Amino acid sequence: MRKLFIGYAFSALLLGNSVVYAQETESVQTVEVKSIRVRFVSYKESYALAKKVQIATSGRVAMGLMFTPAKPGVQINDIQLWLDGEQSSTPIKVTKGIFVVPVNDEVAEQNGSYSINKQKGELNVRITVLPAIANNAWTIGKVRQSIIDATNAIDKFTPWYQKPFAMKVNSVGVCSSEAGAPVKLMNGDVVVTALVTSEKNTDDSGHQVYCQSFASDAKYDDNLRIDIPDNAQVLFL
Repeated sequence: MRKLFIGYAFSALLLGNSVVYAQETESVQTVEVKSIRVRFVSYKESYALAKKVQIATSGRVAMGLMFTPAKPGVQINDIQLWLDGEQSSTPIKVTKGIFVVPVNDEVAEQNGSYSINKQKGELNVRITVLPAIANNAWTIGKVRQSIIDATNAIDKFTPWYQKPFAMKVNSVGVCSSEAGAPVKLMNGDVVVTALVTSEKNTDDSGHQVYCQSFASDAKYDDNLRIDIPDNAQVLFL
């Protein structure tokens, strides 16, 4: 099972209401529903933590935030999120309720904030760590290093009294939605080992996936490149 850090949570203090405009014509009444966009939380706190993670791991691990419903019936697959500065507003990609916290020094200095298309009290947010290595750059050596990095990253935002209970990153998984996706270990253009995704697990958002995992003690040379299928994702497990 995917292991998320469970000891730290942001309070989702959403303000505002949806806005509905009605326009009447001669023959028919049309109603235009505007998507809400309200201030979510200040950016500074998540920025400070994300920057600590970035520095501690030399950019190999990113801090992510994961949205979960705070009440029944709340959807997370339609979330729209922005990072707002004094003169800029940048959309942030949210995938399955998870996004990478951007490290933007300028917006942090401007006391920026997030805005979102959800209302007050609809969402909770939890911290997680995400691999920040490109899919075409993974090697066995980087797997070993990233496990150390992820452990260090979690340590950066775990209060001391929760450290004994914090989740651990034990391996890196190449995961696909269906079993049997090929995962090859390459030495240059030569296939050294051919593996497939077969281990049942869950991704960061709780959906079932099938993985080929690599732990720190994997008995492969550090220089071997991991050939990751286009439709696969890399997860900390």
